[in-house]
Amino acid sequence: MIPILRSLRLGIPAILAGLCFGDRASAQAPGKVEPAVFIAPLGPVVAAASPDPAGAIRQVGCRDCDGGLFPAQLTAAKPGLFGYGHHCADGNCNLGCTDAGCGEGNCVAGRAPCDTCEGTGPFSRLLCQVHKALVCPDPCYEPKWTLPPNASFFVNGARPVSMTRFRWDAGRRLTTPDRSEVFWAQIGGKGPSRPETRVDYDELNMYLETGADRFSFFINTPYRSLESDRNGGAGGFADLTLGTKTLLLDTELLQFSFQMSTIVPVGVPSRGTGTGHVSVEPAILTAVKLFPETYMQNEVAYWIPISASSGASGGVFRQAHSLNHTLMRFTPDMLLVGTFELQGWSFTAGKFTDPITGQLRSGNNTNYLTIGPGLRFGISDKLDFGFGMQFAVTNSHFAEQLYRSELRWRF
Repeated sequence: MIPILRSLRLGIPAILAGLCFGDRASAQAPGKVEPAVFIAPLGPVVAAASPDPAGAIRQVGCRDCDGGLFPAQLTAAKPGLFGYGHHCADGNCNLGCTDAGCGEGNCVAGRAPCDTCEGTGPFSRLLCQVHKALVCPDPCYEPKWTLPPNASFFVNGARPVSMTRFRWDAGRRLTTPDRSEVFWAQIGGKGPSRPETRVDYDELNMYLETGADRFSFFINTPYRSLESDRNGGAGGFADLTLGTKTLLLDTELLQFSFQMSTIVPVGVPSRGTGTGHVSVEPAILTAVKLFPETYMQNEVAYWIPISASSGASGGVFRQAHSLNHTLMRFTPDMLLVGTFELQGWSFTAGKFTDPITGQLRSGNNTNYLTIGPGLRFGISDKLDFGFGMQFAVTNSHFAEQLYRSELRWRF
């Protein structure tokens, strides 16, 4: 019975359609038989999707997939700091988007649509990135560690990553080594006995960092060998560094992290391999995309000694900046990145031992500044190595020349 009903249900419309068109055909052209047309209720008509000419899958919802703070072009259709909504409404998005909304609808599943801004200049774009990271994350942005925004030799990377790093430092002509007890403990106190005019040192560091997407824990174990003019040579393990890193903002244009380091006294202060006290260093780390292949890394930190020599130690404000640019890209993940880096130290308190008189002198309001280039070669997203250097541009300094070699393995 059921098959018969199904046949009637499908056949009756066909018969009626055939009669209808047959009568029409007979009225219009006697003797000519038109074929019957079967019309079935197939639901709403759906336009066929046109395949990509190259047969590849295209990303259609990325707001920030290209450009940086200084993209190749900024069209008038893109909203400014106070312009919100769809910035590709004219159908021509200069950042590689192919849909009218560019992912600005439901930014996060379960939330109401959020308003976004893009900005028309570098500073407004940077402000908009902070806004989007807080309230309207890009649904198409896929966080990933890459080499260009993490290529610096003297600035800590903003993105947490699981890796092992081997670093070799060669510092030459370091003066006033006990200033504020950053490198040495106070000379004549916990530190070496004689006033020092010059120190050359080599230091091998093994750094291990492990963590998830937004948080990591790290430990750095150094071994120091040094030769000084008046206190002779020494060698041994230096002070151990433990710390954590937390990624607070993460967008295509900006990564913003907080890092807290604790330096534990492991070295022997009387031999010049340690400071003899605990210290902590909170720091802010950022990585900013300036151009498609150019990034700026920044670090601002304040070194705080704990239980150090009274009057001799003091806080130090430290900053470091690195301009990273991809010089050559052999394959998508094999590239050569050049860096130009700057480091500065501002001593807010503390003293140092005069190398001539042996007396303690105030080291307050003293500034150190070093600059230098570097080259890093990335074999893949797992392995890279490179060489960087710093040269002092102020009369007072730590190492007048510092040469650094690194090998990093991520896992």
